[in-house]
Amino acid sequence: MIDTLNELNQEHLQRRQFNTELDARIASFELAFRMQMEAPEAFDLSREPASSKALYGLDDAATGVFGRQCLRPVD
Repeated sequence: MIDTLNELNQEHLQRRQFNTELDARIASFELAFRMQMEAPEAFDLSREPASSKALYGLDDAATGVFGRQCLRPVD
C-alpha cells in the first residue's frame, strides 16, 4: 500500500518540479503513515513482561487504570 502511494506521490511531484514544499509535505505524510502503522505494536501491553506490569500496578484494581495510562495513551 505504501509503495503504491509513493508511486502516485512521485508522479504528482514530477508534474510539479522544483516544488520543495510539496516534496516536504509528501515526506511528512509518508512518515506519519509509517508511524501510525507501527503504533499498535508500540502500545501492545500483552507483550510486556509480568515484572513490568507488576511495577506499574496493573495487577491491582486500585492502581491498574493509572498504571495502564502510564504505559500507553488514554483511550
